[in-house]
Amino acid sequence: MLRYVWRVQGAIFSSLRFVPDDYVLAPDEREGRGSVLPPIESLPGWVQPLPPLTPISRRQFFQAAAGRGMITQTEALDAIRHGTVPAQMQQGIDTLPSGEKFAAEMLLSGANEFERDHPLVGKFGEIMGLPSNMLDEIWRYAITL
Repeated sequence: MLRYVWRVQGAIFSSLRFVPDDYVLAPDEREGRGSVLPPIESLPGWVQPLPPLTPISRRQFFQAAAGRGMITQTEALDAIRHGTVPAQMQQGIDTLPSGEKFAAEMLLSGANEFERDHPLVGKFGEIMGLPSNMLDEIWRYAITL
């Protein structure tokens, strides 16, 4: 069973064995037959992949922002209760081109869940001065709430 696959300079590495790019399994051949490498997890330098960044709820989004000091607790509560956009986020929205402002305000004030890969989430990270890796860390924190 093939569990992990990586393409590195003309070859594919799997958790079961090394398979050259141009290798084609014969009709009666199965993956895993032949010389088998140890599981990738046992190799030096192996790092468990991080879990996927799943969507988070509105509450998780604003609670994480407050928990990381990006907005106040009062602003987080107002955002949840009334759909009020926190002041620092609104200041950032105000810097966007007019065509993007409405979509950004609608997302922050009305979305029930947020997806990490949504383009406006990346834009909010930029607005708040957060590099992508920091935004990912905050997202992982939000998932735990």
